[in-house]
Amino acid sequence: MVRQLCVNILNESKQKFTIEAVENVIQQNSRTSHVCVIKTGTSTMVRCNVGNSHTTALIDALEEIGVGKTGGCWIDVINLKTSIPKISSKREVVPGTKKVFGREFRVSDRVAIEEIYET
Repeated sequence: MVRQLCVNILNESKQKFTIEAVENVIQQNSRTSHVCVIKTGTSTMVRCNVGNSHTTALIDALEEIGVGKTGGCWIDVINLKTSIPKISSKREVVPGTKKVFGREFRVSDRVAIEEIYET
């Protein structure tokens, strides 16, 4: 199962952290994907997808820098049925060999409708 984390920060709130700090924490986590920053006149949202088993670690890392502890900033966690292409672990090369773990996806990869609606 994949979850989407949305960190919402009101522009007028006085936080001890910056939007760049939030983005860095999310980018440094090797299990996140589809990171997106959306800025409006009143707030900023940093959004990413992460696997279910890694969600708690990411939320803990965000809480360490102060996200969600004061007014004007909150974290939304949304369960996603699927994400196309599917989120998998990053490709890793085993030292000393040419073996590569993980899978790369192409734009032409297709997913059956039944697989999209699986729960």
